[in-house]
Amino acid sequence: MVGNSEASELLLKKAAEAVRAVDPAAFPAPARVVRRVIRSERDISRFGMQVPHRKSYVIDADELLLLVERDELGIEVESEVPSPSILIAQPGDETLTGMTLDQLLVRYWMLLFHARIDVTLARKVETGELSPALIRKRIDQLGQVEFDEMHAVLREEDFLLPPEDFSSVYIEAAAVYLQLRYFEPKRLGSFFPALKDYNRVDAVFSQDLDVLYLLETTRPVGAPAPEGLRKGEEEPEPKTKRTATKSAPPAAESFGGRTRILRAADYI
Repeated sequence: MVGNSEASELLLKKAAEAVRAVDPAAFPAPARVVRRVIRSERDISRFGMQVPHRKSYVIDADELLLLVERDELGIEVESEVPSPSILIAQPGDETLTGMTLDQLLVRYWMLLFHARIDVTLARKVETGELSPALIRKRIDQLGQVEFDEMHAVLREEDFLLPPEDFSSVYIEAAAVYLQLRYFEPKRLGSFFPALKDYNRVDAVFSQDLDVLYLLETTRPVGAPAPEGLRKGEEEPEPKTKRTATKSAPPAAESFGGRTRILRAADYI
């Protein structure tokens, strides 16, 4: 009989192989390694678990190799490390114990999809294709109140990496929204309650992203369809558990009265 530790190692190995097969730049790694890399590259001094964007991270390959050993990425010394590289945090031991391979593959697919949105939009910002004026137009299309709420939630849930500007907030808003939209649609309403028309939000983000292409090209072999892609899935109903504000963050002022029934970023 295979012990729990051996079974977990085998599960991680199979899932990592499936992810690397679809995207050689993606590296599932222990969560502590991902947090360490983020702290070092972003010069974050705070300790503990709450490192921003700790479930996935995009980084230049040369910089990555200055911060980690290749065995921490699960690769051989001679293996190529494409740039940009994507770190994907492995689930903790307790979570992993109750997971099937299908569940782990969907989790990795979700995080890789999110990271590829980050990469795609950041590249468009760098080249000027997604200019400040165009981002401002996208925010207007979303609605200022809606975008302010998204900004506050992203900050509160530790999705925003320093340095923070409205371009990085727009990128992360797109990534988190689309991640929820396709992988956990029933949670979308409680996460961003100010968003009332998901089809309209889809249309705004699809101006800069080929979402279905990104879903296809990040799907590990053998990963089952997530909740938002299953045929016959009902549209998630918008909810109004949060109260949107017209003022920008800080989140503690805008949403300080919200009870944390769950820490959303721990799950997505």
